[in-house]
Amino acid sequence: MSSLMSSGPSFSDFMSMSPAGTGLTPLAITAFISGQVFPPDTPEKPRGLDRMGGMAIQIAQKLSARQLKAAAESSTSAVIPETDEPGSNYESGLILLKYPHLRASRHRCELCACEIALKIILLFLRESASSYDLSKFDVRIEICTDSNYVMKMVKDKDLMRRLGDCSGLKENFDYQGPGPKSHANLDILFPLSQYYVDLTTGRPRPITVAAIANGKGNNENSDDVCIGGSVGISFKHISDVCSGKVAEQTTYQMFKYARQAAMWSYDRDRKLRLGSLS
Repeated sequence: MSSLMSSGPSFSDFMSMSPAGTGLTPLAITAFISGQVFPPDTPEKPRGLDRMGGMAIQIAQKLSARQLKAAAESSTSAVIPETDEPGSNYESGLILLKYPHLRASRHRCELCACEIALKIILLFLRESASSYDLSKFDVRIEICTDSNYVMKMVKDKDLMRRLGDCSGLKENFDYQGPGPKSHANLDILFPLSQYYVDLTTGRPRPITVAAIANGKGNNENSDDVCIGGSVGISFKHISDVCSGKVAEQTTYQMFKYARQAAMWSYDRDRKLRLGSLS
C-alpha cells in the first residue's frame, strides 16, 4: 500500500525546520486520486442505478496517521474503515471511500475524490495550525489524477474562484465553463471550489473539525487560523508527475484502489438490500 509514498522527511520533520533567511520554507502535500464505479457500464447492459462508486486518495508524504484519520473522518461519513477489507490505511497515507452522492459515474467519482482530498488537506492543515506556526511555510498542494475530465473542470481558475466565493449554489449561476452546464456536476464542483478558495487564501472560513489531541479543543471556531504564509494548489495529470513505467504503475495502482472501494460499496449495498428483504 505504500508504493506511492514519499520516502523523504515527515510532516513533523518539516515543522521542526526554521525558515532560511527571510523567505518561507517550502512544504509540499501531494495527493493522488482516482474514482471508479462497479459494475461498469457496457453498451449492451447499462447498469443505471444498480451501480456504486468508490474513490481512493493516496497522500505521498508521511503524515501523522492519527491526524490524517481524524481529518478524513471529519471530512465525510463515506470513509471505508481500516478494519474492513479493503480498508483505509492511514500509516501508508491511503484513504478509501464510498461515493456519497447520487448518480454514480466515473466522472462524478473522480471529481468527488478531488473535492474530498482538498477538504482532508484543509482539515489537516487547520488542525496542524493549532500546534505549529504555519505562517512560516510556503505550502504547495498537488492533486494528481489520470482523469482528463477532472483536469478540464479545474483548468478554469476564474470559474473556481467565482464558485468558491458564492455563499450558496444558485440556479442562476453564470456558469461559462468548459462544456455544457449539465455536464459540469456543479453539486460537486461547488464545494470543491470552496475548498480551493479557502486553501489558497491561507486563512479559511471556519469549518467543523473533530478534536484530535485526546478529544481536547481545537481551532474549529477560529476566524483567523493561518494554514500557510503562502498556499498554492496545482492540479496535475499523473503523466506530468511520473513518466514511463512509473506513470503506468501509478495509474494502475490508483485504479485498483478505487475499484476495490467501488466493489466494497456495491457488496455492502447489496447485503443491506438483501437484509431488508429477509
